[in-house]
Amino acid sequence: MISFAAVGMIALTAPLHVFAADETATQSLAVYSIDINDANAMDTLKQQAIDSYVKTNGSVKEDDIDASASLISVEGLSLNHTGLQTVSISLQPAVYTNAEHTTSTLQQAWTTSAAVTVTSTGAPRVVLKQDEVTVDYQSNFSYADNIAILSTSSGSLPVIQETDNVDVNTEGTYTCTVTAIDERGQKTTVSYSVVVKKPAEVVRAEEEAAQKAAEEAAAQEAAQKAAEEAAAQKAAQEAAAAAAATATVSANVAANPTGSSIADYALSFAGSAYVYGGSSPSGFDCSGFTQYVYAAFGYSLPRTSYGQEAAGTIVSVADAQPGDLVTYNGHAGIYIGNGQMVNAMNPTQGVAVCSIYDITNGNMLIHRIG
Repeated sequence: MISFAAVGMIALTAPLHVFAADETATQSLAVYSIDINDANAMDTLKQQAIDSYVKTNGSVKEDDIDASASLISVEGLSLNHTGLQTVSISLQPAVYTNAEHTTSTLQQAWTTSAAVTVTSTGAPRVVLKQDEVTVDYQSNFSYADNIAILSTSSGSLPVIQETDNVDVNTEGTYTCTVTAIDERGQKTTVSYSVVVKKPAEVVRAEEEAAQKAAEEAAAQEAAQKAAEEAAAQKAAQEAAAAAAATATVSANVAANPTGSSIADYALSFAGSAYVYGGSSPSGFDCSGFTQYVYAAFGYSLPRTSYGQEAAGTIVSVADAQPGDLVTYNGHAGIYIGNGQMVNAMNPTQGVAVCSIYDITNGNMLIHRIG
């Protein structure tokens, strides 16, 4: 982003200090001069104050002063603008204590009033608040927020050219460059880093959401695994039960080869679920049930109840025996004696015992299988 602006929004609010109208008072003040663009302006002012101190103190020579160790404080000085200012200077000179000038000792503070002329002979002065600023993710960014001081030698406001590649919608580190141009065309350019990052609370919320999602996914995976293990265990149990039932049937057939074995085996499934299209102990429909039971005894029946109506030899109801197949229009069961049969009735009742006359489909037939 490149923008140009006259920086009227940056106010130079420090007060301007001037001398009193009294000429005598004016002449009594030491006059110092510093440049507004001097990076070491306070050191420059300190050296001038040391010169004044030496002139007023005949017992001390300038070579006796350790300028680097001396301390200075100034009240009333502003480097935000040019002009004449009245200030109060407190200098605590450091005096060398040996001929080699290797050690020095601070002396009692010397205080004076002075007139300081702040000048600007160079390019515009631009001072940043920070070399790096942090901007919240998806917030607003303004280059002017990081400018602490902006001035020119004429006192007029410069034109600002600002260039940056800051994208507040993408986390990262960017560069902002500010160029101040005065009325003579002189330029001063400064740059600083802009770090776009999410606030700590946003990062924390995202981390918590990610952790919650991971926990939910792990819980779902564990539940699915448990369901699969339960299904596998149930299948194993049903397989074991089927194997045991087959062994029982084999034993019953060997001991009692009559239809009673078929009837007894069929009764062992009472209470099983009714499942449309089912043909195993996990769920039967009517023809799937009769087919499954007779298959255990080596008899092959058609899969549908209509197909089973043509199986075996038809006998009268009076001659019905346990183990006979009973069919109706679209239904089938196995006769167990005393006018009753066991059959996969419906989803509500499952495999159950009922009278052969409870089924009202019509066309009841008794089939002797084998």
